[in-house]
Amino acid sequence: MPSEEFKPESVTITEANESDGFILPPSDESKRKPRIPSRRRRKLILVGIIVAVFSVPIALAVWDYSACPLMPILPAGTSVSIAAGGHIEYAFDVMKVLNIDRPIYGSLTSSGAVVVYVATAQQFSYWTPTGSPGPYEFSSGPVTSLSYSSCGGKYESPCPPNSLAAPLGEDYLVLRDLGQTAITVVIGAAMVVQIC
Repeated sequence: MPSEEFKPESVTITEANESDGFILPPSDESKRKPRIPSRRRRKLILVGIIVAVFSVPIALAVWDYSACPLMPILPAGTSVSIAAGGHIEYAFDVMKVLNIDRPIYGSLTSSGAVVVYVATAQQFSYWTPTGSPGPYEFSSGPVTSLSYSSCGGKYESPCPPNSLAAPLGEDYLVLRDLGQTAITVVIGAAMVVQIC
C-alpha cells in the first residue's frame, strides 16, 4: 500500500474590518484597576462626609473664640461726667465668624442712676436728633453699678441671657443719665468687646 504523504492545508488569517460587520473589542486588561467593593466604598464616602460636616464647625468655633482679640471700649479707671438727662456714647466695630453676638465685659460705678445701652449705628442714628433713646440692642435699666465678667469663651461658662452683647458691624455703647443732676461714672474693669 503506497504511503500517503500528509500535507497540511494552508490556513489564511485575515483581519476583520468594519465592512465585515465584526470587530473585536480592544483588550483593556492592562487598564483595569482593582475596584474597591461597593459597600466599602460607600462606607468610606459616608465617613468622609461625617468628618467634614462635624470638623469644620468645631474648628471654626474653637478658632472663633481662641483667636478673638479683645478691643477696649473704655479703659479701666476712666471717669466721665454726664449732664442731667444727657448721654455719652462710644463707637466700636465688631467683626465675626459665627452668627453670634459678641459679649462685652467690664464694670462701672456711678454717682447716680445711669442706664447702659448697646445700639447699632442705625439704631443710634435715631437718638442723635432727639438726645433720647430710640431702638437699641440692650438696656441695663437704671443702675449705680454693674459688672459683666468674661463668659462664652473656649474655657468659660455660657453668657447669661441678659449679658451685654454687640452684633456685627458698627455699634455704640451709650451711658445715659436719668436724673436731674449731673453724674460721674467710673469704669472699674475695662469695658472690652471681642471684635472678630
